[in-house]
Amino acid sequence: FVHYDPRGFTQTHPSLQADLALSLDVIYHLLEDETYQLYMSHLFQCARRFVIIYSSNSTTAHPTAHVRHRKFTDWIEQHQPGWICTGVTRNPYPPGCDDGPTSFADFYFFKNTKPPEGEENQH
Repeated sequence: FVHYDPRGFTQTHPSLQADLALSLDVIYHLLEDETYQLYMSHLFQCARRFVIIYSSNSTTAHPTAHVRHRKFTDWIEQHQPGWICTGVTRNPYPPGCDDGPTSFADFYFFKNTKPPEGEENQH
């Protein structure tokens, strides 16, 4: 795990890259566009093979000041063309559900369609 500061982050050291990068309950808390853009770029720079995101994926307004919903899959399609969504696991307790605590987030799974450098011939 690495303490993340979007303005001071540099992805130049190999230890800052892994097969999987996770983003859990982060994206909808990024209120400023610049911070969101940096975070998304850095998230995918850190992943060699897979990215898993747990977040909302809409532009629905939210009544609290610390939440800004974004359709992050549109950003990925525009800025990360080598990555494809391989699946979505929907939250079994969406808002309006009466079975306990709810969440507006789902799990989104992405795979890099370009093999990591040096692994082109491996299966």
